Amino acid sequence: MGKFILKRILTMIPVLLGVSLLVFVVLSLAPGDPAVIIAGDYAEESILEETRESMGLNDPLLVQWFNYVKDIVTKGDFGTSWKTGKSVTTSILERFPTTVLVAFLGAFFTALLGVSVGIISAVKQYSIWDNLATVVGMIGVSMPNFFTGLVLVFLFSNQLKLLPASGNNSWLCYIMPIITIAFSSCASQMRMTRSSMLEVMRQDYIRTARAKGQSERKIILHHELKNAMIPIITMIGSQFGILLGGSMIVEQIFSIPGVGKLMMDSISYRDYPMVRGSLLLLSFGFCVVNLLVDIAYAVVDPRIRSQFARTKTKKKKVKEEIA
Repeated sequence: MGKFILKRILTMIPVLLGVSLLVFVVLSLAPGDPAVIIAGDYAEESILEETRESMGLNDPLLVQWFNYVKDIVTKGDFGTSWKTGKSVTTSILERFPTTVLVAFLGAFFTALLGVSVGIISAVKQYSIWDNLATVVGMIGVSMPNFFTGLVLVFLFSNQLKLLPASGNNSWLCYIMPIITIAFSSCASQMRMTRSSMLEVMRQDYIRTARAKGQSERKIILHHELKNAMIPIITMIGSQFGILLGGSMIVEQIFSIPGVGKLMMDSISYRDYPMVRGSLLLLSFGFCVVNLLVDIAYAVVDPRIRSQFARTKTKKKKVKEEIA
């Protein structure tokens, strides 16, 4: 298991290198001169040339990318913001906990509601509750996040005056963003849970458990849900990873000072170092989430743990035979 985790960590390195190179290439194709952005529209040509030289913009693109990666690895330095002059690393780390909190709460309530409704839909297949959950879920999928957020702001902030429309000063500020995230994500989670549960419910060992007289609650939670958890965990992990980057729309609507809003503002100001740093951090977060999902597979499913144990035993036998 330890070797598997180490192997997955090592595979994250080329992924992050590829992401950083892709971001560098895409931003280099963007119109405009970074020296003009920093020095100003009316700066003299000598000042612009001096700015380009100091920033390394006269170097080839691959050399600029290599120096950028080297600074990250050796110094943990993602560069300096062109707009504020502050360290990109400091600016991102100040806002990253807020983004993680929004994504975690959104994923938590999405999983809680989606899994619960999915279990009910599977147990009461083709009932009025199953049909109602399907209809509500399809409405949630059809409504984009920005529209749901604006509707919530209009109802609960402008009309009813119950919730603050922006900020993160209190826990009330997180209610509407979480509802916005969960409403659009619950449907896919619910459908995945429902289909996984229905597949497990038709297995022979479920009928055997009922024939032995086990309670329906124990059958649902211990036998059916536990054996249907692998695709459910995959969906939860992927949604949390997507929310780390996709929460920028929610943060923009509700003016939450997270990495998503920082990146959107940086794109508007063409603050490319901040955009690069934000994308790399979010990509790293997505890789970590996928690693945790793989570890969760082994925790939930003993069959996966046994595969690691068998592999270890085979290697041990081969070494003994060679010796």
